[in-house]
Amino acid sequence: MEDKMIAEFLSIAANGVLAAVLFGAIIVGGTIWMSGKVSNSSSGVVCRQAPGSDYSTTLQLWVLVLTPLAGILILWYKFT
Repeated sequence: MEDKMIAEFLSIAANGVLAAVLFGAIIVGGTIWMSGKVSNSSSGVVCRQAPGSDYSTTLQLWVLVLTPLAGILILWYKFT
């Protein structure tokens, strides 16, 4: 009985840690992405960015979208 409670508690704790990591990744990714957008647009000079910066912004956007989806899939897989 007690082992089952410990296992359940560890499962809940692991899910809590996972949720915290995902939430932190969303916040950090969003902050980086938004700061990149703001700094690029606030210069007042209309010019093309370096080729790498477009790629990194797209990559950050994909990470921002895929990280929560991966978390949802992991949680769904655990509970079904």
